[in-house]
Amino acid sequence: MPRFLRLACIAGLSLAAGAAESANVDEILSLRGGALFEAAQKADMSEFSTRDLVRIAQTLSIERKNIGRDDLNRFAFDSYFEHACERANASELAQVIQLYVSLEPESFEKSWVLPPLAARWIHEEIKGIAAQPPLIDLGEIHLDAAK
Repeated sequence: MPRFLRLACIAGLSLAAGAAESANVDEILSLRGGALFEAAQKADMSEFSTRDLVRIAQTLSIERKNIGRDDLNRFAFDSYFEHACERANASELAQVIQLYVSLEPESFEKSWVLPPLAARWIHEEIKGIAAQPPLIDLGEIHLDAAK
């Protein structure tokens, strides 16, 4: 098989895999009730983009309100939220924060997912501080040993 044809096949398989991933996310997002939580639990989160993790977590959050506070349902939301926190870059972190803000103020989830969100946010802030030049130049310090 000519090299060009092999590359075209590989590219085609990559596109098909990407389409299958999108369909999987779309399938999960189209579900409601217990079926949504069951499909979310079975899905491999490592295959999803951060944007998709946030979208699924948002849907789980909204649907959780409609079907009650089952521990399985809580775990599904928490898992997607925590994975989104871990994988979010600086701009995606804003979406994760917005999702956190949208949670009910007195909900268990609001307190449960705060530590991973805070850790990720602090990490991002520290990266920003470390990238900045020092504000004060202390110059050289000379110690006089004779005194």
